[in-house]
Amino acid sequence: NEIFAQYTQCMVSDGYAEIIQLFGHRVQEQADKVLAEQASLNLPVKTVTADDCFPHDYSQNIEGKVVAVKAESLAPEYRTSNHQLILIIGGNGASGKGRGNACFCVNLYTGEHCRWERYDIQGIVKPEAMPEWANQRESEIRNIQHQPKEKSRSEDAR
Repeated sequence: NEIFAQYTQCMVSDGYAEIIQLFGHRVQEQADKVLAEQASLNLPVKTVTADDCFPHDYSQNIEGKVVAVKAESLAPEYRTSNHQLILIIGGNGASGKGRGNACFCVNLYTGEHCRWERYDIQGIVKPEAMPEWANQRESEIRNIQHQPKEKSRSEDAR
């Protein structure tokens, strides 16, 4: 039923201390997850700042460029370069003076396709601020994108 919400982990208590204790445990669990993720990266935990980017110019075409997502557009636990650095591959927001805001991207660390709004972009990352791992991943992603796609079975049957 769409009218009633469903909650899977809810606790009700008259005891303030009991609820605060539960809240503290949940915060600790989340902190442990974030620390475990950061430890598994084998990368320096760094935030890309405005100083690491060229000034953002909305009239500039950013398609094909590596940009950084603004840290304030991400949840605090994701304000690291592995979540910020993306390669813009299209969208109306990617073109200079475009009518839209959508920028279609590939996350450099995960290789996953994503979508960001143009106003969430910090700017094009300066070459000297680009981490070594990001340079390697960028070239890998570009090579994958430039490989010719295999024909589907329906095209072979023609």
